[in-house]
Amino acid sequence: HFIMSTRYAVQVDNWLEQLSHELTCQDCLHWRVWARSYLSEMVFLLGAVYQLKPAGTVNHTGLFEKNPLTEIVNYIHENMNDKDLTVEKICRQFATNKTTLQNRFKQYTKMTIAAYIRANRLSLARGLLDNTGMNISEITDRTGFGDISGFERAFHRNYGMTPSEYRQYKH
Repeated sequence: HFIMSTRYAVQVDNWLEQLSHELTCQDCLHWRVWARSYLSEMVFLLGAVYQLKPAGTVNHTGLFEKNPLTEIVNYIHENMNDKDLTVEKICRQFATNKTTLQNRFKQYTKMTIAAYIRANRLSLARGLLDNTGMNISEITDRTGFGDISGFERAFHRNYGMTPSEYRQYKH
């Protein structure tokens, strides 16, 4: 059996409550994106809690120790719409140097920080294109891209089509 710390239990409970509210009210077109976001945050937290180890190999003594990289990943997700979210800003926030942060982050996620931010922004943008009627400008702002042309270039590089072409293709 695993005993979850109060901090994690409260966070999961809050997310479930928000998810329940969003799914029952559904008075907004964004509820699917929000529900997916809450569920992915819960899965990420549970992965961090169980340290993604196979059954029977979990170290119970260190199970709930804070991992600074988990906190950094959470910080990135919480600030995804901040167009000024940079490696330097994250270094200042967590009082660490760039080289150490980059190396440890890449070991933890198998991606650079910039690639991780870009991939998550693009994934969020794709979800907004799929599930909302937001225009490209709103999606650009919501996902933290600096400008529409930069967003469109990144989207095209990643998905092989512009956001407008993607939306037409999906509908």
